Amino acid sequence: MKKNKLLEIKESVIDGKGVWTLNKIKKDERVFKFSNKIIFINHKSGCNCKICCRCINLKNNLWLYSDKDSYGWNLNHSCKPNHYSKGKYVYAFKKINPNTEITIDYSTTNVDRKWKMTCHRKSKNCRMVIRSVQYLPKRLFKKYENYMQPFIKDNYNYSKKV
Repeated sequence: MKKNKLLEIKESVIDGKGVWTLNKIKKDERVFKFSNKIIFINHKSGCNCKICCRCINLKNNLWLYSDKDSYGWNLNHSCKPNHYSKGKYVYAFKKINPNTEITIDYSTTNVDRKWKMTCHRKSKNCRMVIRSVQYLPKRLFKKYENYMQPFIKDNYNYSKKV
């Protein structure tokens, strides 16, 4: 399994493999680089292909794509995430203890209105079906808005004006 001094990829309690902490992580600490690889994707909206599902939307057809077996590739979704992505990096929302799976809310990484997935976590506040940022409940958008890339945040705001 891939390791650095803070992280390890191992079996997830959510789905498949996940990224786990080895040490304490401070609130707002930059934990890892999701990827450096920016790719152009002009797929049909809602395609949910194996490429799109592993990316973070940067601009209209530009996506941040992580290599297989990287931390970014193995980063799982949670409706109650403990991390967020901004630009190429993943940061901690709060202080994180060792042996905790790192999660983000996939709704904050995508503007494809036709994209959706089933949440496997089934936590207390689970939304069951995860969709793009435009479908985030207002209370969650308010909670996350300062932790999102401007492109993602602007798409939420735009969708409310239409």
